[in-house]
Amino acid sequence: MPILRKSRKEKRAALHRRAATFMKESEDIDMLQSIKDTIHRVCKEEGWEWREAEQAYFYKLYVDRGDCHLDKKHRDEIKESNCPRDVVADTVYSLWDDTGIEMIIDVIDIVKERLNDDGTCVDGDLYWEMRESAAGIMFPEYPFEDYLREMYEVNLVLDTGDQNTDYSENNFAPHYDSNGDRTISKESSLLWLVKQQGRTKKDLMRAFREIDRSGTSEDLLLKSVYQEVQNASSCMNALTFLVRMSLEDILRITEAIAKRDENGFQYDPSKRPNAGEIHIPKTCMCGLVDYWFGAGSVLDIKLEKDVVLPIRYLRSADPDEWERYSVKEIYGMCDSAWRTEVSLHLEEKKRGHKNARVS
Repeated sequence: MPILRKSRKEKRAALHRRAATFMKESEDIDMLQSIKDTIHRVCKEEGWEWREAEQAYFYKLYVDRGDCHLDKKHRDEIKESNCPRDVVADTVYSLWDDTGIEMIIDVIDIVKERLNDDGTCVDGDLYWEMRESAAGIMFPEYPFEDYLREMYEVNLVLDTGDQNTDYSENNFAPHYDSNGDRTISKESSLLWLVKQQGRTKKDLMRAFREIDRSGTSEDLLLKSVYQEVQNASSCMNALTFLVRMSLEDILRITEAIAKRDENGFQYDPSKRPNAGEIHIPKTCMCGLVDYWFGAGSVLDIKLEKDVVLPIRYLRSADPDEWERYSVKEIYGMCDSAWRTEVSLHLEEKKRGHKNARVS
């Protein structure tokens, strides 16, 4: 078979093609480098922060104080989730995702305009390559921490075993529906509070008889409990503390309750495992509230000392606005009723939340 040899002309043409290809590749490399350099310049000009460790730009998204409240529609998702923080993170992502994407697109549009002004036509495949290059190193940081710091008016609702009977254990005389029966069960959250304040069931019964006879008692705590029972206007009244706390602490308590009930909910609180406690100052407003019928009593129990509330005796710690009937709706109260801040002492496992950034 004869050996085919290229003519000098063919060799010269092949060399020209290789040179043209090399020049085109060099031009493409130079163009891509120019695009990358322009992206870096524009990011810095627009306030994006370069982080060497991540080899990327970040931009902290800020939210005005008071504008990062999660409303009632998020309640069930948060409370029913095994990872309530992830629910909050996903909610923040959904609220801020469009803003983050718009910020990246704004930078891309500026980069395109700069390149076009310099004589580089950025369209077609080159435009999409530029978008990918920019999006790959730009990460808006969502204001997750701002949402966690947001303060809420929170109702700490007790369950000392009385939830199992729809809180009827607090309906002893002089309650209107007691028929004069003053039998006080050990599940009554009012009895638990009286004991926590250093009194006994006998002390409570003695003070109630004294008030029946004379209309008053020197024991201001027990007198206020009497008035709270007497003025209850419905029959499903849960003992409630009105407090102020951050979403971070609400989530911590929600996680503690979930940990407490991870092997099933126990109606008998003595069988619930320890999950920590909440320390409530004695300045806290507290009393009976009926969240199911939109009623309650006078919310005027006179605490004599700070309350130590074990998580095993806690039904819920929800923002007032998340309730079926809120205290504000029932009583028309202003925010100052939730003036007291608490301290948490919880049994917690190590946790984390999703990194709040988008690509």
